[in-house]
Amino acid sequence: MNKNYKCNVCELDQSKIIDYFPNQIFRYIKFFIYFFKINFFIKIFFRNLYLAKFPDGEELFLNKKIILCSNCKLGTTYPMIDEKTLNNYYRKNYWLNHRNIKSNVISDNEKLNFKKKIDFIKDKIDIKMDYIFAEFGCGKGTLASIAIENISVKKYFGIELSTVSLTNDLLKNNKFSQIESIEQIKDGSIDIFIMIQSIEHLVDINSFFKRLNYKLKKNSLLLIETPNYNEYYFKNKKSGWVPHTLFFNKSSLLYLSEKFKFEVVDFQFMDGTWAELGLNSKDVENEDHNMRILLRKN
Repeated sequence: MNKNYKCNVCELDQSKIIDYFPNQIFRYIKFFIYFFKINFFIKIFFRNLYLAKFPDGEELFLNKKIILCSNCKLGTTYPMIDEKTLNNYYRKNYWLNHRNIKSNVISDNEKLNFKKKIDFIKDKIDIKMDYIFAEFGCGKGTLASIAIENISVKKYFGIELSTVSLTNDLLKNNKFSQIESIEQIKDGSIDIFIMIQSIEHLVDINSFFKRLNYKLKKNSLLLIETPNYNEYYFKNKKSGWVPHTLFFNKSSLLYLSEKFKFEVVDFQFMDGTWAELGLNSKDVENEDHNMRILLRKN
């Protein structure tokens, strides 16, 4: 490990290191398979096995470590994958292969799940006002579609590299605009910024939040949902989660919020515990495996 390593959030060098894939035999087998491109033959002849055992993009992470900061508790992929490589992966492969998209039609279950997120936002805003939204990693655009239907949306910017995931109806909606970067948004224009299961895919969280701050209005809201990679997770699973590059928990999220001077409006654990999801532990009282934090820019 580079002795000069500094945490992606707090920028201190107090840290410990673990393997992204701790099972060495597993790693060597996967290296062999990817090096000789055997995975392509497995994909052709054993597609179900491929999707279960060879998540697309895994080869980018096989030689990586995870740095766990002892100060703010953030986990960071190390060495970090460069932004160009990661963007090319998300642009070409993520939604078609890793996420195994069969249709860009929004299911009833998805609508119900995302409607709850919109209801959560509606409780915190004046529904009589018009709002400019931006969502980082908007996927199929489920949240955008429901927001436009249920809130007075002046404009909804969907930041998404993929050209295949968004629904046709949303792309035709004049309130929605697909962009590839927050740099395409006017400074001081965003009322509500949303990151649903996307903050953990960033390369440099400090750089991103510095740029984001310029785009937000005063008193704007920032909603983040992300997995809760707490000490329990790494103690029991001891592994990364392809293709996540950053591993947040309550401590690191709150540290990030304080560093960039956001007021914490709400914080929740969500969706059941890691133990209940199969970490082979009798302890089911640990924190839930997802987190939601709502922040306000002061």
